[in-house]
Amino acid sequence: MDSINNLAVLYMQTDRRAEAEPLYREGYEVSRQLLGDEHPNTLPAMSNLGRLLIKQGKLDEAELILRRASVTTRKVLPTGFFGRGVILQSYAEALVAMKRYAEAEDPLREAYAIIVHLDPEGRGIKQAVRSFVTIYEQTGRPRQAAEWRARLPAETTARG
Repeated sequence: MDSINNLAVLYMQTDRRAEAEPLYREGYEVSRQLLGDEHPNTLPAMSNLGRLLIKQGKLDEAELILRRASVTTRKVLPTGFFGRGVILQSYAEALVAMKRYAEAEDPLREAYAIIVHLDPEGRGIKQAVRSFVTIYEQTGRPRQAAEWRARLPAETTARG
């Protein structure tokens, strides 16, 4: 399973998403068959596939997979576990991409609390902050959007 995932990651890093997709799907299916749907080691495969599907614009499928992953992660992973934060953030990102802002806010808030505590300088923080800005802008809350935008580094806010 690791070699399949490693090759899929390489394809993603080189912007070869179409080649990464069947590998992520295979890794997810193998994990499900060997370990089961609710095993903690199946969750990264679900998350990887879901994030890829978001990037490909396959939002309905991404949301379904990441919703299942978020439900499972809340059952099997401890509250402050980093992987839980990553999966909840991925789920929230799918909801934001689908313009389901009200649904995205709670999982994003939970993910942010975990990630900012464990990896305050990580790239997940910037993505979460951008998602909060989008949520608040799109739901008519400019003051909250400005507060979150102020948390972005200067080079990020200059690019938008």
